Amino acid sequence: MPDLRAGPAILDSEICMNIISHGHNTLSQGEESDPEVVRLRRELAEFPLGRFLLENLGLNGHWTSYVLLYPDKGRATATSSDGQPVTELESWLMDRCPILRATQERFRIFRGLTQSRLRPGMSLAALPAGLMDDLLTLDYTQTPGVTLTAVDLDPETLGEAEQNFRQLNPPVDVTFEQKDAWQLCTEQRWDLLTSNGLNIYVDDDGRCTDFYRSV
Repeated sequence: MPDLRAGPAILDSEICMNIISHGHNTLSQGEESDPEVVRLRRELAEFPLGRFLLENLGLNGHWTSYVLLYPDKGRATATSSDGQPVTELESWLMDRCPILRATQERFRIFRGLTQSRLRPGMSLAALPAGLMDDLLTLDYTQTPGVTLTAVDLDPETLGEAEQNFRQLNPPVDVTFEQKDAWQLCTEQRWDLLTSNGLNIYVDDDGRCTDFYRSV
């Protein structure tokens, strides 16, 4: 696995096409003239998260982290990522939209379950890593010698995960691997692996099953 200091490798254009969570902006025929779609697109364009959704039709690691941490960072102040007051649509997305609320709740549950299973010397991984908030925000004071592995296909996300690690500075060793979830090609074994933001983008149940079998 690459050393943390080396940073993530750069993907070539062919591999970039395999990122399934974002970067696929397409409109169905007739959507451009639908008044409701026009209205929603206009309102989404009023805040940074909405603009990213318009451009990518999904969330990368940066915006997934924003959604996950919003209950702790943004909800109390009702401010958006750019420091401006949240719009009515962003407030609905962050506070009442079922899929985003479920994502926030999943984060809380995963973090609690992982914390309760921590033991000294464990090896944990996140795939896809995102910004590794699931693992980097845990309390490791009673569990020395823990190692973490971040596995993600998106080089920008791995770069931000490294920055997040340096900012939070937990007492763990972290390595970063730029890999496709279906092409791990490794004998590495972990004691616990967290995965969020992958299977929701996969329509083929068989492909999901292949992923879970591989890990």
